[in-house]
Amino acid sequence: MKAELGLDINMILMLCIFVICAVTDVLYRRVSETVLILGAVAILVADVDCRAPWWLLLALVLSGVSLGGLWWMVDRDHALGDAEMVGVMGLGLGVLALVPLFLALLLALVTRPLWPVLAGPQVNAEERPLAPMGVYFFLGLVCTILASMAVLRP
Repeated sequence: MKAELGLDINMILMLCIFVICAVTDVLYRRVSETVLILGAVAILVADVDCRAPWWLLLALVLSGVSLGGLWWMVDRDHALGDAEMVGVMGLGLGVLALVPLFLALLLALVTRPLWPVLAGPQVNAEERPLAPMGVYFFLGLVCTILASMAVLRP
């Protein structure tokens, strides 16, 4: 029961974090590092509060760091905020974070012509053609959570 509660809290925290990241990514093509850091700390505190075993905490942290580091290594030019978002997903979901990551990349590729449209008036002209990955990570996370709820809690 405690493990299910921990997973539910992680999902709720990540949804709140990624709503803020999606909005700021559309408006400014920036994500809030403060929200990401505080969210990551909140996820760790929630996991410790739910008495997650040490090996699970270690696996979640390693998953977050490795996924975020991998994303940053692939695209160093524009990806620091994206890498932090991927790291938070890995911290909250562990290896399961690969599912919303895959969905986000798929959505980004399919909707590539919409990238400039998904930019607020404050976005610079040179940043307009960049993908608003905060939006796609949020949508991938929502799809993953809804699918997991349908599978785990019929």
